[in-house]
Amino acid sequence: MEIYFTDHELTKPYTCGKMIEDFTMDELKNLMPELTEEEKTSPFASYFYEKMADLDEEQEEGAQRPPLHPDQCYMPEEIGNIILDRKDGTEECPSIGYGVMDNGVGYAAMKIVLPGITDEMVKKYREEFAHTEDNRNVFYKVWFPGNHYLHCENGVVEDFGWGPLRCEMNWELFRFKHIGITREEIAQRDPECISFLGLAGDAVELREPDAKPWPMFMVSYTRLTESGREMLVHYWKGIQVNDDGTITLRVSEDREDTLKKMKIMMMHCMLEYMNEGRLIREFWNKSGDK
Repeated sequence: MEIYFTDHELTKPYTCGKMIEDFTMDELKNLMPELTEEEKTSPFASYFYEKMADLDEEQEEGAQRPPLHPDQCYMPEEIGNIILDRKDGTEECPSIGYGVMDNGVGYAAMKIVLPGITDEMVKKYREEFAHTEDNRNVFYKVWFPGNHYLHCENGVVEDFGWGPLRCEMNWELFRFKHIGITREEIAQRDPECISFLGLAGDAVELREPDAKPWPMFMVSYTRLTESGREMLVHYWKGIQVNDDGTITLRVSEDREDTLKKMKIMMMHCMLEYMNEGRLIREFWNKSGDK
C-alpha cells in the first residue's frame, strides 16, 4: 500500500465497523438506502432530507459536453504526471469528462472545487458528524441520500445511478507505480498537494442474478488553493490493479454500456463530493465553533 498524506485534515467515512465480506450477498441485496426506523432517531437524520448540493458552473458545462475521444482518455500510468503538471497552468486532458478508450477501458475525470473549507472544519466533521454508535450508517446515507446504502471498512454498497453495487475498496493494492510517479516526487512537484491515493477492487451488480464482477480503479488527489481545496478524481472501469504495480485489462465487450456508465459515475462522483462540501460547511456553521 502507498498513500500520500500531509499534516492537513482530511475527511474519513464513519463506517459500520465491519468488512464487506462479513455480509452475505442476500443480506446486501436486501439493504435499502432509506433511513431505518432506528436511524431516523439519530440527531443527524434531518440532514438526509435536505436538498443535495448543486454542481458548479464548470461541472455543469463538463456534463453537457459530448464524450471524450479515445485519445483524450488516459490510462493510469499516464495520469500521475498529468495531475502533477497542472500546477503550471497546463492541462493535457480535460478536468471533467468521460469516454471509452480503444482498448475498451472506461474512463472518467472529475474536478471538485471546495471553497471555504478549512482544516478545522474538516476535523470537526470527521470526528463529530453522525458519530452515533447505534446508527453507524447514518454518516454514509446522509452523504448521498438514496444512493448510499452501506459503508464497510473495505467496501461499500452504492448506487451510481443504475442500481446498487457491491464495491470492494482495496487500499493495499495501490502503488504510485500504477500511475507513473513515485511518492517521493509529489511534495517537490506540487507542494500544495495534501492527499494522493488510489483504491481498487471488483464491483458486482446486486440486482442481476448472474452478474459477473468487473474491476474498477479510482485515484483521488486533493490540493490546497487560495480559496479552499480542490479535488481531482479519476475512474477506470475494466482495469484490475495488481499489487506488483502492474494492471490487467478485464473490459466489457459492450462499449455503449461502458460509455453510459462512465457518464453516470462521473456525475455521481461530482455530486457526492459537492454535497460533502455542503455538509462540512453546514455542520460547522451550526456548531457554534466558527
